[in-house]
Amino acid sequence: YFNNTSSFVRPADSSDFAFGTGDFTAECWIYTLAHKNYIAYLDTRESGQSTEYGWVLASNSSGALYVYSNAFLCNGSLNLNQWTHVAYCRSGGTHTLYINGSLAQSSTTTRDYTDDKLTIGANSYASDEWQNGYIQDVRIYKGIAKYTSSFSPPERSVQGTARRYPSGVFV
Repeated sequence: YFNNTSSFVRPADSSDFAFGTGDFTAECWIYTLAHKNYIAYLDTRESGQSTEYGWVLASNSSGALYVYSNAFLCNGSLNLNQWTHVAYCRSGGTHTLYINGSLAQSSTTTRDYTDDKLTIGANSYASDEWQNGYIQDVRIYKGIAKYTSSFSPPERSVQGTARRYPSGVFV
């Protein structure tokens, strides 16, 4: 649960989050209680930096969901008060955003994502743009474009239970 005022998760810096120009997939389940001007769900930028070397999965006040970097912008809709599966993939130079398994939009860029940060539930500054709701089952795959066409989203884990995902990771 992210409380819209101060909660976020920031794992230790890791080369696992520096995707370079290779393939990757970032996916999660999002449940938003309220839209606001800007909400960052996943942010791979260096704190205080632009999106020159990282990207941000975010939404705006109308619920438009997008992935933003200096070279890529992709829109789709995020509804309030319901779980939504979101996946952002890069295969070669093609970037795709999937919402509930359906292609929302794609674009092409060879941007080099070198930042080794990850912030969940807020922007990389962790001073604003917090999520008001839940983010669950965050999975990051470096070197793998897990989705290259529409798909059936994996089951969302239920609190207090463990499910095995196709990746072999238990939650």
